[in-house]
Amino acid sequence: MRVAVIGLGLIGGSLALAVPGTRGFDHDEAARRIARSRGVDVADDVSSAVRGADIVVAAVPPDGVAATFTAAARLAPSAVLTDVASSKRDLEGFAASLPPGAHVVGSHPLAGSTGRGVEAAAADLFRGRAWAIVPTSRSDTDSVRAVGELARSAGARPIVLSQQRHEALMTWLVRAPLAVSSALAWSASIESPEGLTELAGPGFRDATRLATTPAALAEELLFGADRERLAVVLRVIAGTLTDWADEIVRDDLPPVRAELAAARDMRAQLDRASEDSSAK
Repeated sequence: MRVAVIGLGLIGGSLALAVPGTRGFDHDEAARRIARSRGVDVADDVSSAVRGADIVVAAVPPDGVAATFTAAARLAPSAVLTDVASSKRDLEGFAASLPPGAHVVGSHPLAGSTGRGVEAAAADLFRGRAWAIVPTSRSDTDSVRAVGELARSAGARPIVLSQQRHEALMTWLVRAPLAVSSALAWSASIESPEGLTELAGPGFRDATRLATTPAALAEELLFGADRERLAVVLRVIAGTLTDWADEIVRDDLPPVRAELAAARDMRAQLDRASEDSSAK
């Protein structure tokens, strides 16, 4: 399987390192230079990158996916086209705009790190991670299978989801955690309790890690996705916190204890699932 990756940031660069024989390209000359220094086969232009590819991965910001698909469909008409964006809201529209015969399958690797850019890319970034596959009206069995093989080649676990199911899950798994992490950091900064930065330990640092998300990506996740769905989820979380605040003040602790226990169980399920995936 010949893979071309357009966009050599953290995800694209990691994919190029993880899947042997991958050829990459990035419009940024510095990114190309760094990727080459790390052993990636880097083309000098998009045409050279996608020529002869079986799969073309648009590992670019969401506003660049349509242009990348359009160029790839023209330069490599038999290739399967896929992306790595966290939202599939516009994917069907992108797919429908392409010439007849183009095969488009959405994909979203559930992987990341605190690092940014190709400098932080790692061949094991996707190992054991879920990789959502979102078929479109321009997908068929072979193209979906090909993207699944790509995910497995990178060490990930492919999971096929509808566009609607993907968006609903990503609101809880990606967008809400970013919002809650940032809200905690912002709220703490407003109150500015004395000694907070000096005494902050792993708990506070882990809980606010996502607040370091670059502004462009944070805005894409919070403002560019389904805002109404995100608002519903955030109100659910805010309602839980409000209930706890009231119950703690009233010394009505059994409901809080029960929900804390359920939260521990939910987290334990995540840990077990992660351990099971790592063992496979």
